Amino acid sequence: MLMGWDIQGGSLGFLAERAAHLGIGLLNHISRTPYETKIAAGELAISEKGLHGDLLPDPLIAESAVLESVVIEDEWGRTHASGVHVGGRIVPNVWRLMRNEVKLNMYSIEAVAESVLRRKVPSIPYKVLTKWFLSGPARARYRCIEYVIERAKLNLQMMDQLDMINRTSELAHIFGIDFFSVLSRGSQYRVESMFLRLAHTQNYLAISPGKQQVASQPAMECLPLVMEPESGFYADPVVVLDFQSLYPSMIIAYNLCFCTCLGQIAPSKANTLGVSPFMPDPNVLRDLKDKMLLTPNGVMYVPSKVRKGVLPRLLEEILSTRIMVKQAMKKLNPSQQVLHRVWLYTGISFSKESKHIAAYLCLM
Repeated sequence: MLMGWDIQGGSLGFLAERAAHLGIGLLNHISRTPYETKIAAGELAISEKGLHGDLLPDPLIAESAVLESVVIEDEWGRTHASGVHVGGRIVPNVWRLMRNEVKLNMYSIEAVAESVLRRKVPSIPYKVLTKWFLSGPARARYRCIEYVIERAKLNLQMMDQLDMINRTSELAHIFGIDFFSVLSRGSQYRVESMFLRLAHTQNYLAISPGKQQVASQPAMECLPLVMEPESGFYADPVVVLDFQSLYPSMIIAYNLCFCTCLGQIAPSKANTLGVSPFMPDPNVLRDLKDKMLLTPNGVMYVPSKVRKGVLPRLLEEILSTRIMVKQAMKKLNPSQQVLHRVWLYTGISFSKESKHIAAYLCLM
């Protein structure tokens, strides 16, 4: 794992672009899976042997664009992730992670360190640091080096204070995705990963539709209505009903899933369910006519006695695990604050993912 406060402009990205200007593939050399990079100007391979041997060509003759293309691969990475990719290594951008963890008006490393670590960190301009470094080893150079080292340590201390590594590792284990995807991908990626992993155990295969198939789906026919409360003075008692995970509970109770859906009574598109052709067996419909659930928008579902859905099963496991985590948190000692914080974050994540799964089913 390689981390920095500003990966692109202030740490690894700056070093990689500087090395590329000199004809050196820095990211390739520090990766765990280095490969041979060719220089377009001389068609010469830069390898570990070539870098340290006598056959090293003049690095300035290399076209920097060839090596700089390896530094920043995509524009999405510039705005959402670290933007720097190193083979076999995780490159988190601490600045972007802190924006999701703490709410501040300014996200400089000094402001975040004060909020997370409760420490005042001085901000010294680069012009002063350069002056200190050029003053020589016997004068103020050590002050410049100490300042840079302390700023590098701040990244590790803030990540350790927020327990980012352990939390992200546990969530990656729960969702079944890689470490960096927990930090950079959205909720749909997590939901689909959990759904596909459980569907595989039930001998289901999910289709992978193309963009044209998705665009040709029928439009949504109904939208949920949220009624606004009527303001006023109520002399009689007002009853408030609080449901625990309302939509996931409805999915579990009525066995709503992709694999339990038999289509519409009057399909809007002939022989199509979603993006795939579908033709229910008339004999099956005749046998299940007294058992099927008919929703208000005219869609048929089979009960759990006929076929247990993947989504209800997944939501049952999530909600039961959430209750188990809450019960375990009550038994923790006050000294186990780190474990309490990890379990609290896990419980919140389970609650969010159950709602996202319900919303995902509604959108699909």
